[in-house]
Order: sequence, then structure tokens, then C-alpha cells
Amino acid sequence: MAYYVSGTNFFPGIYIAPTTAAVGSPLVAAGTTSTFWAYPGNGQTPSGTLQTRSTFTHGYTAGGYKDSNPWRVVNKTWHANDVTISCGEQLDQGAAYGGGTFSDYNGYCHGTNAGFTVSNTHTSSYSLATGVGRTQNTSSYGANPGGPFGYTGNNPTGDGQGVAYGTSASSSAGGAVIQGTTAGQGTWEMSTGRTYFAGTQNQIGQIGYISGGSQSNACDKFYFPTEIMYTTTSPGNTASSHATGGGGATTMYWSFAGTNKSMTFSNDSWSTWSPGTTAAPDGVCKMLTTKLGYHYVGTGNNVTTGVMKFSDSTGSSLSTTISKPSAQGEENYQMGQNWGYCLGAYSNPQNNYTFKMNYSNDVSTVLGSVSQPKGHFGMSSGNCSSAAATVTMSAI
Repeated sequence: MAYYVSGTNFFPGIYIAPTTAAVGSPLVAAGTTSTFWAYPGNGQTPSGTLQTRSTFTHGYTAGGYKDSNPWRVVNKTWHANDVTISCGEQLDQGAAYGGGTFSDYNGYCHGTNAGFTVSNTHTSSYSLATGVGRTQNTSSYGANPGGPFGYTGNNPTGDGQGVAYGTSASSSAGGAVIQGTTAGQGTWEMSTGRTYFAGTQNQIGQIGYISGGSQSNACDKFYFPTEIMYTTTSPGNTASSHATGGGGATTMYWSFAGTNKSMTFSNDSWSTWSPGTTAAPDGVCKMLTTKLGYHYVGTGNNVTTGVMKFSDSTGSSLSTTISKPSAQGEENYQMGQNWGYCLGAYSNPQNNYTFKMNYSNDVSTVLGSVSQPKGHFGMSSGNCSSAAATVTMSAI
């Protein structure tokens, strides 16, 4: 099954699944030539380097919590004027102390649930074009009759997209087998229930990674174009109470409560990350990523001010003299093209405190109420995503 895309319009429907080579290729239909095949998770993936493949114009802050109350609200921030608006309660379940990832087209909150700090495998999603929630019913493509794509059955071995789940079975559509998948995977679901974990993404490859938390040492890998989740190489003995991570051009960096690891995207191989100073020693102060060859991460435990700037290519420390405007942790960090945001954090209690970090000079500017998240009295430990309007609007 695939979407048929024409110009700026998106027409969902059941069509003959294209081969992998055909995805994104021109398709002549209804007398037009500006059409192409695309799977449910994306339109056409931009090309270019991490910095040039798209220009981030806006982003979203989803979920978070205050006083043990998890939120379902999604907020949208326009980067050109620092204005934040509420998109309403778009998540189907609350998102607190979970991990978030985002593709070129959709944002994902993993481990969402109706309670607070409850271990769960569930994933919630929303459009990066509109901020409107997306559903998958019981979190599998074929969850129920009349589900989002009309499939029936649960965790089908052949889902009409030319994909089968398992190690040897062949798809009823005659397509590829996703190696290493297990029962309950091949959907939006994580392989194991988690809480206090993190997520990040390989933006060029359009792949999300989810790991950490106190429940498992596994690493889930989420292929955004087809929205298929499966497991990949484990980072090792990293089960902990909190984690944070961030991805760059070729590598992602993690702190599993002070156990520092990096992964190379090309082969999913993990290594010890030695930044030369402390990096989120309790995993609670979060990471602000950039497209510019460096990232930021807190150097202390929760409710502290210290920040380290480190190289994306080597992982080594570039500066340890940067400070947050106030002592805080559990930040909702949102990446921009040339600057980033903190949109709510924990400073005892949770708050909507917002500041803007200029990547060029490492200077933070505190912003007022027009920039702060709306719809609740404070939030921390939510999920953020970033998007380019020119890309996301092609999927409308």
C-alpha cells in the first residue's frame, strides 16, 4: 500500500505497492506528471547534507508533565518570530519521561500511556505540517477491521507493502523480509515497555533510535518512510533510570545516566564516548542538537546550569564555559536551523520557562509568554521535533 501524491495534495488509498526502487519516482496519472509513489511515513525525502537538505522553519513540543500529570498537548513554535501556539490535545495518550523522534514529515512520542511513569511500548504521532495527531488504532498496521489503512488482523506477516516480519518467512506481497524482527514488531510499537528513556534520529537516513530506561538494554530502530520498528545492536549494559541522546551527520551520542556511548549510523556500531568532561551524569539534563557540527548537553545533575558544547565529528568537548539562564533539568529542547529553544523544563517545580540559544555565539536569550508553551501550567520531560515548511507542506 502506498500514497499517491500529486503536486501539493496527498491522496491516501490502496494501490499496488511499488518496488523499493520505484518509491519517489515519477508516476503519470490523471493526466499529470508531478506525481510520485510514497509510503505512509513520508513524501519525497530531501537530498543534500545535514545542514542543506532542508531548512527548519518550525517545531513542536509534545507532552511533558507537571505534578505527576502527563500532558497530551502539542505546541507549535515558529522559528522566524519565536511565536508558540497550542495545537490542542493531539496525542492519543500522555507523554512524560519518554523518548521522542521525528522524520521529515511526522513527530513520534514513544512510550506514551494513560498513567505517569508507566512502562509502555505504545507510540503516538502527529503531523509536522499541521500538528494534528495521527492514529494507528492498537499500534499495528492491521490492528482492526476498518483501521487506518483498511487492513485486518494483527501484526500481519505480509502487510501489502511488500514487507514481512521475521527471519525467514516471505511476504504475501512477494517483498523483502525485515531480519531480526520479533512478534509485536514491524509496527509503531517498541520491542519492550520503557520509561525514563530517550530517542534521537539519523536525519539523513530517516531512521529513529530509541534506547535507555530502566527496563531494557535493547535499542529499537524505527524506519520512518515505512514506519516499521525493529531492534538493532544493543549499546550494552546501559539500563538506567534516565537517558538522553542526540544525533548528527554520521553519529549519535548518548548518556545512559552517565554511561557515555556513541553509535555510527552506517553500521549501527556502538563505542564508548569520551567527551573529556561530564555529560549528563544522571541522564536528566537533556541534549540540544544542531546541524552545524556540534551539540550541547548539561554537565551536571538535575537543576544545574553547566553546559558543554561538543563536536559532532569527534565527540570531544569544545567548550565548558556555557551556562543556562537558570538552574534546571528535564528540558524540552527543540532544534532549529541556526538557533534552538528550551520550551519548558524542571526547576522545582515544572515550568514553561523558555529561552533561545544562538548557535553562532552560544548565547541564550530568555523569551516571554508569546514564546512559551500553552495549554498547561508548566511542563518538563516532553518530546520535541523540528520541521521545514517547504518539505512538510508537500505532504498535505
